[in-house]
Amino acid sequence: DGDIIVTATRSETLLSKTPLAITAVTGDGLRNAGVTNASNLAELVPNMSIDRTNGLQITIRGVTSTDGTEKGDPSAAFLLDGIYLARPQQADVGFFDVERVEVLRGPQGTLYGRNTTAGVVNVITYKPQFDAFGAGINMGYGNYNAFNVDGFVNVPAGENLAFRLSATYDQRDNFLKKVAGDPLNANPFRKNLSIRAQALFKINDNADLLIRGTYARLRGTRLTSVNASNFYSTVTDPLGNPNWIGGNSSTASKLFLPGRMAVVDSKPFLGGGDKSTTNPSVDDTTWGIDGELNWDFGGVTMTYLGSYRTYKARENQNLWLPAFGIPNAFPAYFDGDYKQNSQELRFATNGDGPFKIQAGGYYFRERSGIGFFLMNTPFAARPLYGFPQIPTITRTVGAFAQATYKPVETVRITAGVRYTDDYKYRYGHTIVHNLATDPIRLLGTGSGATLGLDYVNDATIKGSKVTWRIGFDADVAGGLLYGSVATGYKQGGFGDGCSTGNTSRISSQGERCDARAPFNDPQAVYYNAETLTAYELGFRGKVAEGVRLDLTGFYYDYKDMQLSSLLNINGAPTLVTTNAGKSVVKGIELQTVLNPADNHQFTIGLDLLDGHYKEFCPGGYTASRACNAGTPNFAGRKLDRSPAQSVRINYVGTYPMGEGELVLSAGTRYAADRFVTVFGTTPVQYVTPGHTTSDISLKYNAPDDRWYIQAYARNLENFISVNSVDSFGVALTGDPRTFGVRAGFKF
Repeated sequence: DGDIIVTATRSETLLSKTPLAITAVTGDGLRNAGVTNASNLAELVPNMSIDRTNGLQITIRGVTSTDGTEKGDPSAAFLLDGIYLARPQQADVGFFDVERVEVLRGPQGTLYGRNTTAGVVNVITYKPQFDAFGAGINMGYGNYNAFNVDGFVNVPAGENLAFRLSATYDQRDNFLKKVAGDPLNANPFRKNLSIRAQALFKINDNADLLIRGTYARLRGTRLTSVNASNFYSTVTDPLGNPNWIGGNSSTASKLFLPGRMAVVDSKPFLGGGDKSTTNPSVDDTTWGIDGELNWDFGGVTMTYLGSYRTYKARENQNLWLPAFGIPNAFPAYFDGDYKQNSQELRFATNGDGPFKIQAGGYYFRERSGIGFFLMNTPFAARPLYGFPQIPTITRTVGAFAQATYKPVETVRITAGVRYTDDYKYRYGHTIVHNLATDPIRLLGTGSGATLGLDYVNDATIKGSKVTWRIGFDADVAGGLLYGSVATGYKQGGFGDGCSTGNTSRISSQGERCDARAPFNDPQAVYYNAETLTAYELGFRGKVAEGVRLDLTGFYYDYKDMQLSSLLNINGAPTLVTTNAGKSVVKGIELQTVLNPADNHQFTIGLDLLDGHYKEFCPGGYTASRACNAGTPNFAGRKLDRSPAQSVRINYVGTYPMGEGELVLSAGTRYAADRFVTVFGTTPVQYVTPGHTTSDISLKYNAPDDRWYIQAYARNLENFISVNSVDSFGVALTGDPRTFGVRAGFKF
């Protein structure tokens, strides 16, 4: 009947009995659908998009985050085997040896904590098995020279010890074409190697310990940028605004997409290079060690989950500013070192009594040091423009408890609460130098030829928050009825500048904050935490023979949404984050699974979403909370990446062939218009029009699933979505049509 066991409530429950808006897909289900990485996952989940920008940008029900820097936080937490990954770049690794993926929609602030205003994505991999030796391998080849292989070996070593080794290699060339004569090499776009080694120890009949080590090396060019004019053209406002469409000229500008123009057939990536332009390359490494201890003491189970992970980025890229009319790209170098430590201890009651209680504590700390340097810059007073920021420290401590009471056999009431204490600190500089080895000279401290142009970035923010959840679920005819009120929270932060903001004051490291530096006012440096209260009512069950229904309605009261854009500050690119005062998100998610006959399944989904700003002035407010004169009012405008309607239709048919079987999977998804916005004094909204994307695969499974072979094609329409645009005229896009073959074997 398609029911599987999930751990969304931090304990094992059947999907059909889990009172949350959740989508869970098994590893076999992912493979049948042709989903081999996280960015393809959104095609299976209501009201979700996953865009490849600076790492993975996850949007659920219109709630998202666009700040993937060392000081930024996601709105949807990405977990690997329950471990939170702070850097969105770490999430963009192919799925391998995956048991299932669980996507929780809506805030999960009680059991999962901060940075879950949108929801949670938890990738759960296979653990070592005690019962038998096993091994398997999967291989695939597709267009754009895409090649991937993954495999596993499971080795029991007696009754109380088992090992499992998994690995994957994944590469492909770039989707973008070069202009003739461009010396830059775009390939390979991706060349990733990932390894996971696990050991499971059975301590006694009631306790086990899992130790997991991971390593990945991520290489390639990662060239993704194109000129936004490849996609967009402008119309003329009779009052003179060249980017205006409709309304009056005081409203925000809007650009439009005139047709389905594929990136692969459009203008050159990065606008072309010259012989002096450094060829881009990425060589990032990450490794970590995790531990999971489960001990049943009889009546209470203790779970400890600990992790230490590092991520080292060594990236040579090129920056292109078509909006400045700059004909060639110029080198940009990024070095980043990230170390994260997370510890969680949880206790949960066992048994069939009327009460189920779980409680625990959580600790997380990340320390990073980064250097981002732009060379041979055409816009700065000196050729090197850089952002050395050492260190950035994020620390979170939390405690939580949740209880479920069963007053009668068919009804359960749940209440939970979590307290979170946050701290974030960053110290560094923005520099304008002739050479990287030049000493720091703060703005205004030099004279004549040695006039200092550097300024301090110094900020600290502390905060705490209580998040909570109240809900019920009841067994009703045919299924489960559930409802809840839940809250989510994402901590506040800061941008570039010195928090003291006064020439007579000193930074935390004893340097002077200069009043002439941009964003030296604390009101400009800091932005608030965002909070969300969600009201939800849903039903999940079997409403007739061969018919299963999943229906959810929700309403969000969203305050201080954090919005980030890359803007031109003092002639250079700077990431700026502001708060949108109030927003509202409401919608309905309907999914029906039909089994009209054995071996035939149809899945039909309809998502309706109304996400819009209720109070937001991107250009700032007057003392009376009106928008500043000459700046737009975004009240009533739609949230980014939140199409008003989307429809999913998928068919899976299994046809016997001798002792094996042929599996046909075909589906299409329609999404209405969606926007991405460049914020600032004069915001610009870009729209990707409503469109369909269709996929198909044909797979033969040998008897006993010993081996399979599969052919697939994705995005048959070859429609290219626009994932983001910045104020410099650079766009990042989705994937074109891809196709290929896969095969797998089990031993």
